[in-house]
Amino acid sequence: MYQLTILLFAIVSFVTGYATSSFRTMMLIYTAGVVIAFVIAVPDWPYFNLHPQRWLEVDEDHPKWGEDADGAGAGAGAAAGQAAAAGAAVVASPVKAGKRKGQ
Repeated sequence: MYQLTILLFAIVSFVTGYATSSFRTMMLIYTAGVVIAFVIAVPDWPYFNLHPQRWLEVDEDHPKWGEDADGAGAGAGAAAGQAAAAGAAVVASPVKAGKRKGQ
């Protein structure tokens, strides 16, 4: 809907601006189209909620995603878990440091 409104106003503004040889008229019509498309698309109108998407339920029996057999997470967390198990010094960055869910 938003893209269609923008496209329609872009075509109308170009034709009008070309016919009148006025860049200002073209930009005013196009700007009005952007504002109208914004008013149509941005608010949470009830029209958009007529057919809501249904999300799948979480399967409680499914294994937790991203966990290895030793409980370390995937990625840098798994590498840190393996390094700690091997006896190496592990330096955690302040961004990734913190408690994980379930600890």
